Amino acid sequence: MTRLLLNHSVQIQPFDRRGILAAGGCALATLILSPSIGFAQDKTAVPESWEVAIRAVTGGGVLVNGRMAFDVPEIAENGNVIPFSLAVESPMTEQDHVRAVHIFATGNPVPLIATFRFNLEAGRAAVTSRMRLAKTQDVIAVAELGNSTFYGARKTIKVTIGGCGG
Repeated sequence: MTRLLLNHSVQIQPFDRRGILAAGGCALATLILSPSIGFAQDKTAVPESWEVAIRAVTGGGVLVNGRMAFDVPEIAENGNVIPFSLAVESPMTEQDHVRAVHIFATGNPVPLIATFRFNLEAGRAAVTSRMRLAKTQDVIAVAELGNSTFYGARKTIKVTIGGCGG
């Protein structure tokens, strides 16, 4: 019996164009149809309003003004690309450090725009990025400190061309 297995040969055929296309189609269908690997955000997890979204982050805590420099343009000619920068004054020590900064938009369908997380090794809690806004609205930045204190800053941005195709 061992002799038959040793003499048995397997012929491997190279992939042809149809085989490659079929394999790619199966992989794409798996990604799209798989519930655990999705690119779209689960709509049941989206808060109904920006107030609910902020309460979910702060646990109902009060936002304190100060310690935050939040720079955004007052007028955005194009809502697709609105630059912003944010810095929170913090010594970034074990007793006093910024854990995260959350950015919310009061008029977007999904209020939470972004969350940036920091650790003690960051040395500084600062971020520069871009956001997309559908219309003129307020943008709220919330800094979450290690001692469960929350700092907030609010800016109004006038969007002249809708960021979501409007």
